[in-house]
Amino acid sequence: MKKFISILCLSLCVLFVTVQDAEAKKKKVRSITSYSVKLHCGECKAKLEGAIPFEKGVKKIDINLDTDKVVVAFDPTKTDSKKIKVAIEELDFVVSDYQDVNPGKKSVN
Repeated sequence: MKKFISILCLSLCVLFVTVQDAEAKKKKVRSITSYSVKLHCGECKAKLEGAIPFEKGVKKIDINLDTDKVVVAFDPTKTDSKKIKVAIEELDFVVSDYQDVNPGKKSVN
């Protein structure tokens, strides 16, 4: 009986730690930066969409051809706005300006 209670307590502890870890992962810190990038066509958009998401720490990218805006959500513990700017420029695009929209705020996505 003592063995059963010990196993039950251990199982509950493991379950509690797992749930806490899952909750912490849901509330990751993310930064969002908006870049002004001269984009000409759908191929420019496809080139960025094909490369930037593979940069370390990048979680999401939104590109608007009409406004020449590239918005990138990323994990600030793995990269920063300047590194992403350099990655965009390495693809032969000109970044005229960039602005942190919400540097390091908690997000549920």
